[in-house]
Amino acid sequence: MSDTAEPTDPHHDYLAAVRRLSEMAAAPPGTVDQLEFDMLLAVVEAWRQQHADEAEGTLMPGASDG
Repeated sequence: MSDTAEPTDPHHDYLAAVRRLSEMAAAPPGTVDQLEFDMLLAVVEAWRQQHADEAEGTLMPGASDG
Protein backbone atom coordinates (compact mmCIF):
# COMPACT_ATOMS: atom_id res chain seq x y z
CA MET A 1 0.00 0.00 0.00
CA SER A 2 1.33 3.41 -0.92
CA ASP A 3 1.73 6.35 1.44
CA THR A 4 0.69 8.73 -1.33
CA ALA A 5 -2.99 8.31 -1.95
CA GLU A 6 -4.43 10.31 -4.79
CA PRO A 7 -6.96 12.90 -3.65
CA THR A 8 -10.52 12.12 -4.58
CA ASP A 9 -12.20 14.27 -7.18
CA PRO A 10 -15.65 15.33 -5.92
CA HIS A 11 -16.91 15.62 -9.51
CA HIS A 12 -15.79 12.04 -10.22
CA ASP A 13 -17.47 10.87 -6.99
CA TYR A 14 -20.67 12.64 -8.04
CA LEU A 15 -20.68 11.09 -11.52
CA ALA A 16 -19.95 7.63 -10.12
CA ALA A 17 -22.82 8.02 -7.64
CA VAL A 18 -25.22 9.09 -10.39
CA ARG A 19 -24.19 6.12 -12.55
CA ARG A 20 -24.65 3.67 -9.67
CA LEU A 21 -28.03 5.17 -8.73
CA SER A 22 -29.11 4.73 -12.35
CA GLU A 23 -28.08 1.07 -12.21
CA MET A 24 -29.99 0.64 -8.96
CA ALA A 25 -33.09 2.23 -10.45
CA ALA A 26 -33.05 -0.41 -13.19
CA ALA A 27 -32.56 -3.28 -10.73
CA PRO A 28 -35.44 -5.62 -9.88
CA PRO A 29 -37.40 -4.64 -6.77
CA GLY A 30 -35.93 -5.98 -3.54
CA THR A 31 -32.39 -6.33 -4.91
CA VAL A 32 -31.08 -2.88 -3.97
CA ASP A 33 -28.94 -2.39 -0.85
CA GLN A 34 -30.81 0.40 0.93
CA LEU A 35 -27.74 1.63 2.83
CA GLU A 36 -25.71 1.93 -0.37
CA PHE A 37 -28.63 3.70 -2.06
CA ASP A 38 -28.99 6.18 0.82
CA MET A 39 -25.24 6.90 0.86
CA LEU A 40 -25.12 7.50 -2.89
CA LEU A 41 -28.18 9.71 -2.72
CA ALA A 42 -26.49 11.75 0.03
CA VAL A 43 -23.42 12.26 -2.20
CA VAL A 44 -25.61 13.49 -5.06
CA GLU A 45 -27.68 15.74 -2.79
CA ALA A 46 -24.57 17.25 -1.15
CA TRP A 47 -23.09 18.01 -4.57
CA ARG A 48 -26.35 19.56 -5.75
CA GLN A 49 -26.69 21.67 -2.60
CA GLN A 50 -23.10 22.87 -2.72
CA HIS A 51 -23.50 24.05 -6.30
CA ALA A 52 -26.86 25.65 -5.57
CA ASP A 53 -25.25 27.54 -2.67
CA GLU A 54 -22.34 28.64 -4.88
CA ALA A 55 -24.78 29.83 -7.54
CA GLU A 56 -26.62 31.87 -4.91
CA GLY A 57 -23.32 33.26 -3.66
CA THR A 58 -23.62 31.82 -0.16
CA LEU A 59 -20.35 29.90 -0.51
CA MET A 60 -17.09 30.94 -1.99
CA PRO A 61 -16.29 28.88 -5.10
CA GLY A 62 -13.91 26.10 -4.13
CA ALA A 63 -14.74 26.32 -0.43
CA SER A 64 -14.97 23.05 1.42
CA ASP A 65 -16.34 21.89 4.74
CA GLY A 66 -13.05 20.41 5.85
